[in-house]
Amino acid sequence: MNLYRDLIDLTPNPVKSKAVLDLGGSFQADKTISIYNSTGSLVRKWTTTDDVVQLDLSFLNAGLYILKAADAEQVSIVKFIKE
Repeated sequence: MNLYRDLIDLTPNPVKSKAVLDLGGSFQADKTISIYNSTGSLVRKWTTTDDVVQLDLSFLNAGLYILKAADAEQVSIVKFIKE
């Protein structure tokens, strides 16, 4: 498994309530999306086949988060701030 950075894009960043995750078509069909808080605890995890994902992040408290996108072969990570 390889670690690739800058393959995904999360906008806007900082996030107020909604964001768009663009996986850039670089992942295979089934992708696992995970959100972790700044202490490394898993906040939410789900699987999608979409390359562009609309995220409702209004449930998150203000702070720094890490979003991880992964398929069977690669992992990409982006940090974001929730206002």
